[in-house]
Amino acid sequence: MQIRIKNEELEFPWSLDYYRFNKLHNVGIDYATQTLDAVDMHDNYSYVTILYFKKYGIVMDNRFNSYDIIQDDDGFLIEIHPKKM
Repeated sequence: MQIRIKNEELEFPWSLDYYRFNKLHNVGIDYATQTLDAVDMHDNYSYVTILYFKKYGIVMDNRFNSYDIIQDDDGFLIEIHPKKM
């Protein structure tokens, strides 16, 4: 399964600032808060929330899957892979 997140869907200021978007590193899903978080290299290496999944009615769960996140110029692609039982 794939989830495509465009730049416009990210929280402010990353939705509008292409330079700051390219300074995001270590992007990952935080299952406790249901958010997509990253380290902002532009803002003194601060830990930031760039997307709230609940805003879109999505509840992420890692009990039965793993994921990969691919960052490109248009945003993020989250590839969810089912765990083999």
